[in-house]
Amino acid sequence: PSLIQCNFLLQDTPVNRQVMNWLDRPFVKSRVHWIKDGERVSVQGNLMFTTPTIATPNIDFFIHRHWAAIDILRMWIKERKGKEKGSDKKYILYTSRNSPTANKRDVDPQHEKDIIEMIREAMAAHGRKESLVVFNGAKKDGVAISLQDQFDLFSSASAVIGPHGGAMANIMWMDLISTPQILEFVPTYAVQPYEDNNSNDIVRWENSYFGMYCGAPWTEYKLMTLSPNSTREKSYVNLTSLRDALDTMMSTRTY
Repeated sequence: PSLIQCNFLLQDTPVNRQVMNWLDRPFVKSRVHWIKDGERVSVQGNLMFTTPTIATPNIDFFIHRHWAAIDILRMWIKERKGKEKGSDKKYILYTSRNSPTANKRDVDPQHEKDIIEMIREAMAAHGRKESLVVFNGAKKDGVAISLQDQFDLFSSASAVIGPHGGAMANIMWMDLISTPQILEFVPTYAVQPYEDNNSNDIVRWENSYFGMYCGAPWTEYKLMTLSPNSTREKSYVNLTSLRDALDTMMSTRTY
């Protein structure tokens, strides 16, 4: 059967419901059946299913999150939420893990101040007119930012910089017309090969959104590894390397 004739069984979680209802409530109402953990369902007719591969090492990151599904989602976002061509790029975003919702690997607070100041200096040196916004998923009063507000912010951003974490997932919403820039700080093991059972070197792309989003081809994506003094609790980057990366990034406009 064609997808037009299909209904969908989705795991019933608050996040899934929030995202799907925000994106297309009529579709959810008519086509989606929610399944709770441990629930059994009976299906009449054909059944196709897919499972996430986030917990398993993958040889080819293009099958980590099926590119066709990501492409369809981005087309859906454009149809339902897309902005007009030529929308102003108002922001450069720094995604901070220093928030009440971050579980670990937050950037040392003083080090993060140095990073943010370095971003400001690079923007000024290269005449970037966007506003720098530090995004940690919460408003000043600590209340979580709504999904619509996250979409509005990231879809109006020309660049996103910051450590690997849930905030980076928002690059999915970024401009469907131009090519936004991404600089993600990742653990060393996220970009170095490990040896599989067949003695082949395989890169663990699943530890970055570059891998999770199949290379995120709608972006100009750069990865920077954390410095050796990083721990499971605190993250650091080499500031000299960061300055070089920012100079390259800020000197190139992709919109």
